[in-house]
Order: sequence, then C-alpha cells, then structure tokens
Amino acid sequence: MADLPVYCMDEVANHCEHSSCWIVIQNYVYDVTQFIREHPGGEDIILENAGRDATGPFEDVGHSQDAMRIMDKYCIGILVEHERTLNKKITRRPRLGSNKLLYQNS
Repeated sequence: MADLPVYCMDEVANHCEHSSCWIVIQNYVYDVTQFIREHPGGEDIILENAGRDATGPFEDVGHSQDAMRIMDKYCIGILVEHERTLNKKITRRPRLGSNKLLYQNS
C-alpha cells in the first residue's frame, strides 16, 4: 500500500462544512471541497455526510467505475488503523503511479 497520510475520525469531523469538506469512503479520507459543486447528485448529499464515514451512502447509490476514478484526485489519506471499519470489504486499494493516486481492484 502506498504511504498515505493517516487521519483519525476526529480530524475528519472538523471538516464538515462547504468551505472544508472531508468524507471517508472505505477507510480512505477524501477532501471533496472542490468537488461539491460538481457532484452530479447535488451538493446536499455530500454535505449531509461531511466529516463522516460516507461508505454506506456512496455504495447504496452504486457509483460507476468512472465515478471511482474521479475520486482519485481527492484522496488525501487513510484512517488510522484502529478506526478502520473492519466489517466492510475494501474493494479498492490505492497505489501510486504517474504522480497520481490510482485505484486497483483487490
């Protein structure tokens, strides 16, 4: 696994506004502040999950592979190990390539 910065949920929770919006999906931390206005599903759903683990809502919608690839540039880190969700299968793992965070299926 690539060396990613490690964050705790308390740090993520501090970024729960339009001006600074982080979410967690499958144990990875995303700064989606710049994406809020571009989100095809609207701003509200992202803001409802800002500062929290949004894995459930993200997976419930059934995002496309393209959507998952778009997320690459917003990934800023991973949750500290003791806060990672153990009962969810991580279906994507980050790796570095071409100076860009890429995802590969496990």
